[in-house]
This record gives sequence, C-alpha cells and structure tokens, in this order.
Amino acid sequence: VERKIDFSIRGSKWPDDFGASVKGKRGEWQRLAWVSGLLAGTPKGLFDSTHWGNVYFDGVDHFISTPRDVMRLTNTLRVTYAAVCGEVNPVDFIAIDTLRVFCPAVYDIIRKNPDEFAGYQDSGRSAKTEERKTFHEAWLKDVRAADRETVKSLLIRLFPRLSSVWGNTFYGPDSVTQWRKALKVSSPDNFHVYFRLALPEGAISATEMRVILALIEDPDVFASKLVTLSKQRNPDGTTRLRTFLERFTDHVRDDIPVETIPKIIKAFYDVGDQLLAAPDAAPQGMFDMNMEIRIGRVVWQLLKRLDKPTRGKLLKETFTNGKSVALAAHEVAVLGQQHGKHGADKADSEDEQIVTAADLAELERIVFEKIRKSAAEKGLVDSPELPHLLLLWLEWGGGDEVRKWVAT
Repeated sequence: VERKIDFSIRGSKWPDDFGASVKGKRGEWQRLAWVSGLLAGTPKGLFDSTHWGNVYFDGVDHFISTPRDVMRLTNTLRVTYAAVCGEVNPVDFIAIDTLRVFCPAVYDIIRKNPDEFAGYQDSGRSAKTEERKTFHEAWLKDVRAADRETVKSLLIRLFPRLSSVWGNTFYGPDSVTQWRKALKVSSPDNFHVYFRLALPEGAISATEMRVILALIEDPDVFASKLVTLSKQRNPDGTTRLRTFLERFTDHVRDDIPVETIPKIIKAFYDVGDQLLAAPDAAPQGMFDMNMEIRIGRVVWQLLKRLDKPTRGKLLKETFTNGKSVALAAHEVAVLGQQHGKHGADKADSEDEQIVTAADLAELERIVFEKIRKSAAEKGLVDSPELPHLLLLWLEWGGGDEVRKWVAT
C-alpha cells in the first residue's frame, strides 16, 4: 500500500499545513499522504488541516481500506478536482467525490436535493425540522448497514444543518456567510459547483423513488415533495414531477399498501392546483397527456384497489377537506363521463364506474360549492383551469351567477 501511495504522489509538492492534525501518527500520515499530490494549485488558505482530519476520520478513511480503494479514488479525483480547483473547498470536494465513488446512491440524493442539505436551519422552525428528518431517515434506510453511521457522521460534517435533524444544534444565516467564503458545499451559492461534472439526467433513480415512496406515511411531507418536483426541471425542460408520475404508475398496483392509499390521494388534492401550474402541465406534443390526466391515472389505479363504497367516502372527504379546486373539478368531470355526462357517448357499466350515481351527485355538489367559495374569496381568477371551472359552474349553477362574476 505504501509503495502504491508513494508512487502516486512522487514529485508532488505538499501544502505547508497538510497533515498537521495527525502529526506524529506515522501510520495515519502514510494513509493520508495520497491526497497531497491532488492539491497542486489549490489557493493558499483553502486547505484547513483540522477540517481535513475531521472529515477524513469521520468518513473518508472508512471507504479506503485497500490499495485498490486508494487508487480508485485518487484516479477519480485527478480528473474531477482539476476541473474545479480554486472554486471549491478541497476537503469538502474530496469527501463528496468519495461518496460518488463508493456510495453513488447517497451522492445522487445529495445532488438532486440541494434544499435538503445546503443552507442553515434555525431553531424557530421545528415543523420544518421534523419534515426534513422524515426525508433523511427515509433515504438513510437504503444505505448499506455497514456504511450507515459513517455516511451519517460524514454528512453532518459537510452539511451542518443536518445537526438539527440528527441532533439539537442549529445554525443561522451568519454561518452561511462563513461557509460561502470558505467555498464549502454547505453554502447554497457553492453547492452546484461540486456537481458540475455530474451528467444531467431526467430519470429518477430506484433509490430516490424508494425515498419518495417512504414519505407517503406523512401526507403533508409527501405533498411538499410533489410541489418540489413540480419546480425541478429536467434537461429537456419538463419537470421532474412528470418523470415521477410516470415511474409512480409502476408501483401503485403492488408496492403501495392499501392503508396508505387515502394518504396519497389526500396529498394530491391538497396541492393539486399547484401541480397543475407546473411549466409542463399542458401537453408537450400531439400524443402527450396533460398533468390532470397524469395525476388522474395514478388516482384511478389507487381507487380501483378499494371497494366502491370506500371510494365514494374517501373522495367526498378528500374533496371537502382538500385545498384543490381545479384538480377536484377535473376528477368530477371525468367521473361524470363514466355516467354518460359531459359529452360522453354512453355511460360505462356499473362495474366499470368508479363511484355510484348517488356519490357522484354529492361530489358534484361539493366541487360546485368549492368553485363558488373560491370565486367569492377572489381565488378563482388565479386557477390554472379557469375556463373549465366556469363551464362547470355554468352547467351546475345557471348563467346569471357566472356572468355576474365574470363582469365583476
């Protein structure tokens, strides 16, 4: 091992303060020596020997136990660090690349969720802390048991805000200023530089899918994640919500416990109107589907796993309590088409109908009242599906009320 390390750094200049934190520990010095040759060109003052010692012993050391491990990481860093030298904190970058090489799933979660890692968390937002804890505990379960505690410790070093998730230490905005100056990965302004060399991709990995599915237990957290996905763009300009919904349909039949179905549907109808406002909510081509249909496919597959009386009861409770108006109206219109309404050629058979005629009538009444309430509270004009809502209002309530509102 020492021969390989010596060969890899021969002729390289060591930073003046390299290894100061482990001075006198000959064995550890030799194991740390491989990194010195990679730091050529690093601006003076960026390398913090104390930070390096902490990061090394908290995480990096765990993953380089053989000569092959050392060379594998060294060869990767020779390419990646040279591209960002002077723009990142060298210690943080070595740690992030260690995860990229040895724990790619964790690296991927970090890269795709900057808002969950970078920045600060003050003590005044306990609800947000609990939401973040749910998210982080979910992906951590997918980490190999032998690596789990190491990954956790390393990430707390790299992203101090996680101290509020897995501890009781909080940081304020003043800390972010220090992190930004030191080019730390924990600074939101610097975060993206660490992942500049990652290939852009629109796909949601299997690991990330499992993490999102784990959030279903808390409808509010799951709903928040849906909104976040609706704001994240793929390289082709579409949102990651669209990608998620496509993948989600693969799981609704077999991987979703029946008892969680109400939680999923509640989440969709709480933030549905925000999802319909996504940049790619409208069809992107002749054969594409709009966002209402994509969400509706997921909801219908879930509803079909329940008996008909349960479906009606669940939808009535969800539409009554949910914040969505446009998405609920779309769902009622489609349910109505099953009963021969809204231009349908004929009604589906009773077996194919999602809800009974009596439940449909009650759902229409609920949505009608939501439309009128939204109009009275001045929110209707901002609806992403205003023309459709006006059409339903006209059909259910007559023309005078609608015309008066439009004139106003």
